[in-house]
Amino acid sequence: MMSDKKKLMLFSHVCNSRNITGAEKLLLFLARTFSSHFDCTIVMPLDGRLTQLAAEAGIRTVIHEFPLQYGMFAPYEGLIRDIEAYALSPGCKEAITLLQDERPDYVFVNTCVNVIPAIAAKSLAIPVIWHITEVITNTAYIQHTINTIDRYSDLIICISNSAMSPFLGYQMDNKLVLFYPSWNHEELNLSEWQSLRQQKRMKWGISENEKLIGYISSFLTPEKGADHFIGAATLIGEAHPEARFVIIGERSIKGSFVNLGV
Repeated sequence: MMSDKKKLMLFSHVCNSRNITGAEKLLLFLARTFSSHFDCTIVMPLDGRLTQLAAEAGIRTVIHEFPLQYGMFAPYEGLIRDIEAYALSPGCKEAITLLQDERPDYVFVNTCVNVIPAIAAKSLAIPVIWHITEVITNTAYIQHTINTIDRYSDLIICISNSAMSPFLGYQMDNKLVLFYPSWNHEELNLSEWQSLRQQKRMKWGISENEKLIGYISSFLTPEKGADHFIGAATLIGEAHPEARFVIIGERSIKGSFVNLGV
């Protein structure tokens, strides 16, 4: 039986195998929430943890990798030229073919670097919702990123005031929306927290009277601020010898940080 719901395709820029990033978690949460009103499909570049969780949630997935444009996050002088080249690239043609086959009513693009699905959708007059989960780097060419997102979107959803701040002052208030991240409270398993806390403290050799301060990130990239945490830990540790600190995260894809673990 054909569903009478509108079809929404959500494009994830990554799908990690060993762990899952906040952007992936939030995209899955939104897909599950939107499923009450839309026929949702998540498009992801690889088969990984997000694929598994989407299947468990009953969300259809499509595996198709499209080139990412990291210059959208750190804008540079030739970005507009490169975006125009992306619009003519084989990857964009593949995205257009996928959308023609799937015929979604709306396209939801996750993160600023995932530009090809937005370009392809707009070329087919499919409304684009662009989900901004990061703070775009404020370079001398930031207007290139802002203008690109504006050109290829119908609605821009930002997850925080910081993520929205680069867009302010560009006369696009009619399409800007602030929508904070959320989660399923029941999945937090609060009843297990005390036991897990005791297990971790025992494993790490931390007593009950020691204060433990943690930093957790899927990937330890400079943009996540681990250096700020280390600086703060140094100051706090000098004043409070009983304090203990832990950094948890995977090695950066670009190798910016070693895998500090715990």
